[in-house]
Amino acid sequence: MAYLPFYLTPEEFEEHQTKQELAIREGKNLHTWTCNNIEEANRYAAIQFTCLALTPAAIIMALIGRGGEHWAAYLAAFLIFVVIAYAGYLTAGLDNRYTYALSELGLVQKKRRDEPEWVNTAMQAIAGLCAFW
Repeated sequence: MAYLPFYLTPEEFEEHQTKQELAIREGKNLHTWTCNNIEEANRYAAIQFTCLALTPAAIIMALIGRGGEHWAAYLAAFLIFVVIAYAGYLTAGLDNRYTYALSELGLVQKKRRDEPEWVNTAMQAIAGLCAFW
């Protein structure tokens, strides 16, 4: 099947798609815009879900911190909770960002997770620290 003239490999398809996107972005009357989380009726539903799901973890971390005799136990419990809460939000509750480009040649739509640029680096640093520890 790979020798048929109409068959495109995934690499050829990706290259063809990239060329089409560049042609659309170089077309006349280009309009670009972005939207956040247009799939959900309530924009803050993800944050509400994350807060509700992490309430038991907050209670457990408070009990762990209370059991310690030193302020460092409170600080450690708080830091662990913040990391767990933010990781949970990034996993289950993050909004989507849609970018559009419209010209006379067509429309390009891209869907991405709306996370800050520093999140990936911070999570890798935390994972490296935990692996070393």
